[in-house]
Amino acid sequence: MEEPRLAYDDFSLFPDHGSPVPLSRQLVQRLRDAIRTGALAGGSRLLPTREFASRLGVSRNTVVAAVDQLIAEGYLVARVGSGTFVARGIGTVASPRAVPPLDVPPAARKYLDIAELMPDPTGPALLPFGVGVPDVTAFPREAWDRFARRRRYDPRRFAYGEPSGSKHLRTVLADHLRQFRGLNAGADQIVIVEGAQAALALIASVMLEPGDPVLMEDPCYGLARFIFEARGAAVVPVAVDADGMRAEDAPPARLTVVTPSHQYPLGGAMTPEQRSALLGWARRHDAYVVEDDYDGEFHFGGPPLPALQNGDADGRVIYVGTFSKVLAPGLRLGYIVAPRHLAPAFAAARRVSSLGGDPHTQRILGDFIAEGYLSRHVRRMTGEYRRRAELLSSLFAPMHDRLRVGPVTGGIHLTVIGAEDLDDLGIARFARAHGVVLNPLSADCIARTDLRGFALGFGSAPCDVIPDAFERFRGIFDAAT
Repeated sequence: MEEPRLAYDDFSLFPDHGSPVPLSRQLVQRLRDAIRTGALAGGSRLLPTREFASRLGVSRNTVVAAVDQLIAEGYLVARVGSGTFVARGIGTVASPRAVPPLDVPPAARKYLDIAELMPDPTGPALLPFGVGVPDVTAFPREAWDRFARRRRYDPRRFAYGEPSGSKHLRTVLADHLRQFRGLNAGADQIVIVEGAQAALALIASVMLEPGDPVLMEDPCYGLARFIFEARGAAVVPVAVDADGMRAEDAPPARLTVVTPSHQYPLGGAMTPEQRSALLGWARRHDAYVVEDDYDGEFHFGGPPLPALQNGDADGRVIYVGTFSKVLAPGLRLGYIVAPRHLAPAFAAARRVSSLGGDPHTQRILGDFIAEGYLSRHVRRMTGEYRRRAELLSSLFAPMHDRLRVGPVTGGIHLTVIGAEDLDDLGIARFARAHGVVLNPLSADCIARTDLRGFALGFGSAPCDVIPDAFERFRGIFDAAT
């Protein structure tokens, strides 16, 4: 008589050595149940019999006998030279047995609450108007592949790297930032992380206690806001104008987060007077400024602008940069430039939270920067992005009575602003129903109710496709309004 079938949630391949049922017979039944329930999916490859036996704590003969039996029954398929596989078309996935759910702890619940508001970076986007997406087709792949081949026999390739990042990358990056962004910092002040998001999370961990007030631009980059809220910070919105945050309107706080070179999402740049006032604010309130320079390399809206950190004589600016915008998001590389007195704390925090990223990719990027490819790429793409921004701005000119273009100072997106009663969220919902994802400005606001419009990326939009994309946007806008 056949043994009772195992419930899906009780499933285990490991036999019961205390049972009077022979181990081989147990294994046949357990494998058969796993295949029937879908726990072992069709096409799955079984471990080699010797290794399988070692893992289950039985003899190899036991495993061989069970496998031969299931091959004969059609549950398994043996392929010479490839192995043994689960036959397709047999299993039907059964629902796990219902059990009373456990309560989600408050610390975990806050992330679930925030996740409902977070955009999906891999989800659909309005092509080519997805915000924050650079032109990855312009990535210098031949040069990168050449450096990758040079490093492929590096004996350190699969070993742990330095928690703060490759010393080679940090050294050449310090030189690059000094020349491109005017930063005054050494390699020992740089911590390499997995993009700007990881940088902001590390800053929140190092700099904040629960309940600490953090000033955020309103509107702001939503994922930055969510990070600080998840850490238990009290986010305080400060409205920005065409040039960014005005420090004279800022209350005391432990930290403020700004995008001074290209305000996200409105697009303005802080004037020298505003920058000086913000640094003065930090000095008066014993506070720190997080400078999110997410696409500051691509500046074309006036005279060159150094980073805010360039004017920081007191060590109160924590600089955040990323290669996701300047090169490609798939690299997953960003960095923090910490004030000298905080650099050891950031290095220690990185060691505690992570033993470092991929050292192989970091060394390739170091070679890429050292031999001038990053600077050439930035120079070429700055001109290209400028042409795209000017073209897109000109196309919106006839719509100025309904949508006006915000400041165009650089970067890879621009903003169009409508009347205060424009239902940008409703238009975005209408667009999504027609297969297009828009980025409404009101979704980036914390407390403001007067700002309506859209952020439109042009990083992935060559000039020859922008006119058609604009017509698609205008058609949706007209139909929705």
